Amino acid sequence: STQSTWGLLLNFSSEEMSDQRGDWIVHKFGGTSLATAECYRNVVNIVYDLKTDSRIGLVVSAMGEVKPTGDVARLIAKLNPHGKVELSDKVTNLLIKCTELAAKRDQNYLNILQQLKDRHLSVVDALLSPEESLSDEIKAQTKAINDKVKKELEKDFTDFAHILRAVWLSREFDPTAHNWYFGYG
Repeated sequence: STQSTWGLLLNFSSEEMSDQRGDWIVHKFGGTSLATAECYRNVVNIVYDLKTDSRIGLVVSAMGEVKPTGDVARLIAKLNPHGKVELSDKVTNLLIKCTELAAKRDQNYLNILQQLKDRHLSVVDALLSPEESLSDEIKAQTKAINDKVKKELEKDFTDFAHILRAVWLSREFDPTAHNWYFGYG
C-alpha cells in the first residue's frame, strides 16, 4: 500500500489541484516527522489511512535533525560558543550556518552543504528504490521518479550553492533576504 500511496502523491496533477469541487484537508509535516526515510513512510501511512472523502493536500518543510559527523560536527561545535551541537543540527539551522560561514569566507560552508545534499539524496534513494518483488514496469516507473526527484534536488542545491557563492563574494549575509535563503529548507 505504501508503494501505491507514493505513486498517488507523486502523480497528483495540477488539473486535480485546480478542481474547485470538494473540500480539502491539508496536513503539514516537518522536522522530526520527516527526519528519516522511515519517518516519510510513516507520514505516507498516516495520509493513506485517513478516512475522508475530501481531497488531501500535504505541505512539507525542512527535514528534522541532521546529525553532523566528523569535521562538520567539530566545526559546528567550535563555532557555537557553548559547544552545543544540538542547536545547529537541524536542516534550517545548518543552512543558516552555511550562509554565516560563506559571509566570513570560511570554505567549511561547502562541507556542510555537501553533507545536507548527501543526506537528502540518500533519503530519496531509501524511499524510491524499487523492491525486487515489483514488476519491471513498476521498477522502471520508480526509477524514473527517483531520477526526477534527484535531478530537482541537485538543481536546488546548485542554486543554493550559487547563492552562497554570492554571499561569499559580497562578504555579507543580508538578513532581509532571510526567507529567500532559507526557503530551501
